Amino acid sequence: MMKIQEESWHAWVALGCGLLATLFISVQVKQGIEADAVRQFGFDCDQVTLKIRERLGAYALILRGGAALFAASGMVDRQEWRSYVETLRAQDSLPGVQGIGFAQVFPSDQLDGHLSRIRAEGFPEYQVHPPGERAIYTAIIYLEPFRDRNLRAFGYDMFSEPVRRAAMEQARDTGEAALSGKVVLVQESGAEVQAGALMYVPVYRNGWPLESVEQRRAALFGWSYSPYRMNDLMIGILGDWTHYDGEPIDLRIHDGSLATPETLLFDSRGGRQAHASSALRQQVRHLGFNGHRWLLVFDQTSQTSGIRAAWAWATLLGGLALSGLLFGLMLSVVNTRANIRIARNLADKLRRREQLLKESEFRWRFALEGAGDGVMDWSVPDGKVFYSRRWKEMLGFAKDEICDRLEEWEGRIHPEDQAHALATIQAYFDGKIPCYVSEHRLRCKDGDWKWMLVRGMVVSFDDAGKPLRMIGTYTDITAWKRSEEQLRLAASVFTHASEGIMITTAEGTIIDVNDAFTRITSYDRDEVLGRNPRLLTSGRQGREFYESMWRTLIEDGHWSGEIWNRRKNGEVYAEMQTISAVRDAQGSPQHYVALFSDITALKEHQRQLEHIAHYDALTSLPNRVLLSCRLLQAMTQTKRRAQRLAVAYLDLDGFKAINDSHGHEAGDQLLMIVAGRMKQSLREGDTLARLGGDEFVAVLVDLGDETGSVPMLTRLLMAAAQPVPVEGLVLRVSASIGVTFYPQSEEVDADQLLRQADQAMYQAKLSGKNRYCFFDAEQDQSIRGHHANLEQIRRALTVSEFILHYQPKVNMRTGAVIGVEALIRWQHPERGLLAPALFLPVIEDHPLAIDLGEWVIETALTQMDVWRAGGLNLPVSVNIGARQLRQTNFVECLRARLLAHPDIVPNGLGLEVLETSAQEDLNRVSTVIDACREIGVLCALDDFGTGYSSLTYLKRLAVSLLKIDQSFVRDMLDDPEDLAIVESVLGLAAAFRHQALAEGVESLEQGEILLQLGCELAQGYGIARPMPGEAVPDWVRSWHPDRIWSQQQPLDRDELPILFAIVEHRAWMLAIEHALKGKGVCALGPDLHDCHLGQWLAGEGAARHGARPAFQAIMRTHRRLHESARQLLKDHAQGRENETPAELEELRGFHAALLLQMRQLLNGSSRRVG
Repeated sequence: MMKIQEESWHAWVALGCGLLATLFISVQVKQGIEADAVRQFGFDCDQVTLKIRERLGAYALILRGGAALFAASGMVDRQEWRSYVETLRAQDSLPGVQGIGFAQVFPSDQLDGHLSRIRAEGFPEYQVHPPGERAIYTAIIYLEPFRDRNLRAFGYDMFSEPVRRAAMEQARDTGEAALSGKVVLVQESGAEVQAGALMYVPVYRNGWPLESVEQRRAALFGWSYSPYRMNDLMIGILGDWTHYDGEPIDLRIHDGSLATPETLLFDSRGGRQAHASSALRQQVRHLGFNGHRWLLVFDQTSQTSGIRAAWAWATLLGGLALSGLLFGLMLSVVNTRANIRIARNLADKLRRREQLLKESEFRWRFALEGAGDGVMDWSVPDGKVFYSRRWKEMLGFAKDEICDRLEEWEGRIHPEDQAHALATIQAYFDGKIPCYVSEHRLRCKDGDWKWMLVRGMVVSFDDAGKPLRMIGTYTDITAWKRSEEQLRLAASVFTHASEGIMITTAEGTIIDVNDAFTRITSYDRDEVLGRNPRLLTSGRQGREFYESMWRTLIEDGHWSGEIWNRRKNGEVYAEMQTISAVRDAQGSPQHYVALFSDITALKEHQRQLEHIAHYDALTSLPNRVLLSCRLLQAMTQTKRRAQRLAVAYLDLDGFKAINDSHGHEAGDQLLMIVAGRMKQSLREGDTLARLGGDEFVAVLVDLGDETGSVPMLTRLLMAAAQPVPVEGLVLRVSASIGVTFYPQSEEVDADQLLRQADQAMYQAKLSGKNRYCFFDAEQDQSIRGHHANLEQIRRALTVSEFILHYQPKVNMRTGAVIGVEALIRWQHPERGLLAPALFLPVIEDHPLAIDLGEWVIETALTQMDVWRAGGLNLPVSVNIGARQLRQTNFVECLRARLLAHPDIVPNGLGLEVLETSAQEDLNRVSTVIDACREIGVLCALDDFGTGYSSLTYLKRLAVSLLKIDQSFVRDMLDDPEDLAIVESVLGLAAAFRHQALAEGVESLEQGEILLQLGCELAQGYGIARPMPGEAVPDWVRSWHPDRIWSQQQPLDRDELPILFAIVEHRAWMLAIEHALKGKGVCALGPDLHDCHLGQWLAGEGAARHGARPAFQAIMRTHRRLHESARQLLKDHAQGRENETPAELEELRGFHAALLLQMRQLLNGSSRRVG
């Protein structure tokens, strides 16, 4: 019995100890459950706070995209804003957004214009509200979706309300997104009114400086903004809280740092029950957004779970049961099964708790991935990382293709972004920044890169404050980055394009222009915005032109052409313009974009060339080209009116004798005076043209019959026969006139009329001169005696009387011989060596010209074979006549001849086409030149400048070389106009990427000026006369350019005025000498600036060279030259001719010294440039 009692005592002691241990353990379990509940509650609060912060950041990013839209295009219309918002699909991807809008800011003096513009868009009742006078207005003009309650905000001035104004001013001054305080949105209708807030992002004017607050205020254009109804916003972010009355957590959001009823923005319980009285736990979070703070108050209103509440009691009861079991065990071992059941129950409870924790973690991960974001959960101490399924999918990986190490993330960061991304994490860990936000690229499975917006937060720390666990979300922003880059690229192209760009609405209102537009038109951007392009109209093009342009633009979607516009200062200019329509998805034009460039300089070049091509330089009468046009027009009108016209071919009798006796200058003076008198003797509708030399043609229109021409012919004879005073002499000439009429019994063309009149003119000379003679067909045969006989030319070709001479073409600076030109000569058995001008005109329109041209090509190719055999590879160019070019098989014949000489490369043979020949049939000649180019034969345009050289010809003819006519080169030393023509032709050649070669270089100085102008290629007697083929090799070996040519460098364009000043001063000196000889009048004023050189010295010359000693010497010599010239002219006017010879020599000395000094200045400038 004692033994049993002793064992029972042990059992009771064990029971007492078990009860005490059970009580202690149950208390510890309760405290542990409470601590887990607090940690879980805190984690839930952190996740909600993080989700709200991320969503606000996403909203700010959307608004920045809207601001970037304005930065890219300057002005965004309503349709573009709607398209942008619809593209975002914000209602689907970021629910809770009330709308996305734009509010424009403008001063009070622009209020009327603002109202007119918006009303013109289809809103006739539009007003800015609330009413009242204010210095600054803002108006909501765009808000999408533009329906329902958002319509109430249209035109609302948010700046008039203090709370909104504070946020708008913060965004304006910082350039960052700003959140407003608590407001009631104007969208609220009175029912279910919710607290509201607004977010603003500033929109600045494109291109304005933004470094300081003052600059940002001046550049402000408006705000991109979003209004939020707080209940709707929180439901969009966190789900519909009102549907979960049984949830243990309530959330209140207050504006600012104080939790008062006045600051309450959101209450998850809708105010249905008191929070403070029913809350078991409460935690507070402060959420900051660019300086604005929200207070988040979380209340846990009930136990987290019935199971959790029962854990402590289960532990206590379990302990009691274990104690009782232990007591019973010591009393009896039969209770073993009860102990096993208790153990199993405890294990089940532990597994159930672990399942609840996993479900909580699943809910927040599901919420994040449901928004399309990837999740990375990082255990910081051991480097293990959980990558969510969505995280892996964004990079193209399957679930099991990425391990759970941090290196998977670090190794995929772009090398250019890695340092910044890791440094940002460390800064966050060190407490330098409130949260981790980074934009960087990650490498996908296929090697491509994606931009990610990464936002993260440490959710647990150790006792020392070191991070233990960090959770981050990843948002794919690749599309946004590409759109941003495209917008920047488009803005850069628009801003820096050299062409002017103008963008208008479909109605024609200008909405943007670039800097080149301002440079070309002189209008500032602000001066044209909102106006119609009609402000540029010059008036040169009529209404029909613009109607045709708009018709083409509407039908085809684009228009291109030349147009004349007017600058701001009234100057009219030409531009090449292309207009394109920008259509929407339905094909309706939304905008028009015009690109244009100023081509006024090219048009002026064209005008100069056309004047040179149409008028005689000496008499200013129409030349042969213009005569041909006017004659064709007159023939057409005469036939239409059933009238007659007369063509009078006039040749001056005795002119050659005067030219030979008194010189060319006297002859030129006589021609100018006689031409002026004959022109005055004709009627206004008649034409008098100079063909060349002393030959003229008059076209007399509106004749009833042949006798109607007699009065005009008589006046022409009288005008030509009047005495002409020249250089103190009285010269006399007369005229022989040949006349033919149109129409005739047989059809004749203009060339036939000229030939008939020419024949009649020779008959007048044979009849005694100083008379007119009508063309008679019966006398036609006898008058042809002055032309070479075609049979003689045919015979000469048969018996090989024609030979080729070759004139070298060289590079004057390098000394390279670039080729030779083959020139035909007739070795006549009786008349000796004849130049081509004596026989080629006879066969110009005869088939014999083709035979002779073929002979020239074959002979030149044969000569090239001979030179090649002797070691000389020298290109040869031959002249091709118009008739030969019109051959249908010309290119085939040329190819066959080249194949017959296989050792000659095709580009060794060149073809020279007369400019006038190219004009006769531009299409055919262009086709032939292109075909020749395909087989390797290059073409040159010969005698360039003597015909009608329009820019169209140069563009269409694929020639490689322009040959400047020798008539311009010959006189460019003394004639500024000829020098200007040469310089213009060189400019055109450079513009069209052609080489240029000067013909007729006869002196060292001519070559020097050409080299200064940039023309290195030349031929002429100053280099070599045409020579037989056997003499060419020796000449090539022995020829070297003069040292002056070799050292001469092209002038900078800024130094060309010096060269022109030298030539103009030569012309001035010739005028002085002519005046002293009585050949003209020279009015020399007292001012040194009366001459061109003086004007240049006082202006541009002084500005560029005034500090150079050489320039000062020129100024002194120029002054002494003028003083000497003035005194010389004064003595001459007073009849003291005996004193003028010495003074004239002195003047010539000053002139020579001045030219020398000018050349030294020019050479010095050239060396500095070179």
